[in-house]
Amino acid sequence: MTNRVLKHFEYHVWANEQLFRGLESLPDAVWTSPVEGSFPTVQATLAHMYAMERTWRYVLSRDRTFEQIAASVPEWLAQAANARAAEVERLFRESADDYRSLLGELPDPDASAEYEHPRLGILRASPAELVAHVVNHGTHHRGGVAQALRQLGHAAPPLDYVYYLYWLQKG
Repeated sequence: MTNRVLKHFEYHVWANEQLFRGLESLPDAVWTSPVEGSFPTVQATLAHMYAMERTWRYVLSRDRTFEQIAASVPEWLAQAANARAAEVERLFRESADDYRSLLGELPDPDASAEYEHPRLGILRASPAELVAHVVNHGTHHRGGVAQALRQLGHAAPPLDYVYYLYWLQKG
């Protein structure tokens, strides 16, 4: 995997870690308090994020069929939806380690491949493009969590990519 793709993936991991650091300092009720948005709670948003991260991991590895991946989504959702924040953070850490392993094994991250979806058809994309999707999907939903925290009267930690670059610079 190219340095560029890995760097963006590591930003995704860093941003998730920063979000969980911010959640640690908030009352437990924030995790399950109702909010207006795409998902009814912070917990539900992160459960969706986790399940989709796992989904794309198996799409990338090609070691499960679409049907097998789709059958696993409810299990992944339940793992995160029925857990406290610290447990969900652990799930994300394990997922990140799994992705690092997988990404290190991919021969050519820029080589286009075909991925078939039963309703959407065939997608021609490279592994690098799918990793970019995972990162963008995470960014989108971390923004949703930040919005939910503001609705609940709390600030979200800074998660922009430039903060990650400053963090890297400080070493």
